[in-house]
Amino acid sequence: MAARVCVMAAPALTRGAKGTVRPAGVKNYGADDSAAAALDFGGRPSTPERLRRFRVPAEPGVRVRPAGPMRDDKVDDTRFFGQVKPKDVPAAQAMDNSMTPLQEYEASKAEAVYRTAARERLGQSYSYQSRPAKTADPGFAFGKPSGRSGITTKELTCPVDHPEYEEAEKVYKKSHGAFAPGEQRTRMVDWSRARVDPSSHRF
Repeated sequence: MAARVCVMAAPALTRGAKGTVRPAGVKNYGADDSAAAALDFGGRPSTPERLRRFRVPAEPGVRVRPAGPMRDDKVDDTRFFGQVKPKDVPAAQAMDNSMTPLQEYEASKAEAVYRTAARERLGQSYSYQSRPAKTADPGFAFGKPSGRSGITTKELTCPVDHPEYEEAEKVYKKSHGAFAPGEQRTRMVDWSRARVDPSSHRF
């Protein structure tokens, strides 16, 4: 018994009636189909509104604000609190807190109960209220005068002949080598034991 073979033809990938394979991509046959149009990629997409407050502006002179307060309610910058005074009033008069004579009397009466109000009066020195009789003398002064020793302040601060100067000079020569200009250096050697006179001996 002979077997039947069924051959099915595959559908052709055609465009139009020419029977050719359709090319990939999109082709524009309009007037703007040029090299300049192909290199024009369009503008940069804008930032979404939900992310705009997190971006830092790059424009010069733009004030950078934190992302958090941008959602706060807008406050009028020209609105202020307090009482407005006329502009012709000087600042000294606007800040004047002087009291009336009656207010001054009431304030002094209220302060009279304090002991310091009598001892430390405004504009006066401290009052002890009980001083010795000798302090009433206009020529009274505290302290005891010292006698003159004949030594001036310059001699005390910068003495010329100090008793310890020679000893201190020897110490500085030994520790720091502080010899005077042109001074012969000596190591305090006892030349008599060697029977040598350093002033005339030559090595």
